[in-house]
Amino acid sequence: MTSDPFPGSAGRACEAGALGAAAAALVVGGWLDGTVIVGLERDGAATYAPTGAAFAVGLGAAVVAGCVLAVGVLAWRSRSVLVGIVYLAVGLWFAFLPYIAWQFATQINGAPPLLPGPVADAVNRLEALSAGPLDAVETIGAGMALAGALVVGAAIRRRATRASGRHGPRGSPGP
Repeated sequence: MTSDPFPGSAGRACEAGALGAAAAALVVGGWLDGTVIVGLERDGAATYAPTGAAFAVGLGAAVVAGCVLAVGVLAWRSRSVLVGIVYLAVGLWFAFLPYIAWQFATQINGAPPLLPGPVADAVNRLEALSAGPLDAVETIGAGMALAGALVVGAAIRRRATRASGRHGPRGSPGP
């Protein structure tokens, strides 16, 4: 029998993969939405030929949906409470980024923003970079938050099931 010289390393690799994939999905979604599609729409408006931008929006929506599905599957397969909590917190941050920017980081009617100056500037820059017709970053963030909530909920349920002595559905012995 061979012992693992790095116990738990497969779990850490799965966690790192899930967190890295989420970061990549947010970056790709933000770039696609805020740079590529906005640029195509600008070019289409200048030449009165919106066909390329319309095609890109459809393709971009499919990419965003794929990112949400991939992030959800990776979170679920990680079975990690750490990944679930990070997904939940970061996902909610990005899902509500426009609200956070308007409510806490924007000067309204001469009243200063609630966040300190450098933090408010960073929030506003991040919101401006992620703004686009697809709302890709917000959509991926919402998917992350839901996946994180499911992973944390499943971990709580597993723990409760183990504590009660039940192993399968309706008290039947599990595998």
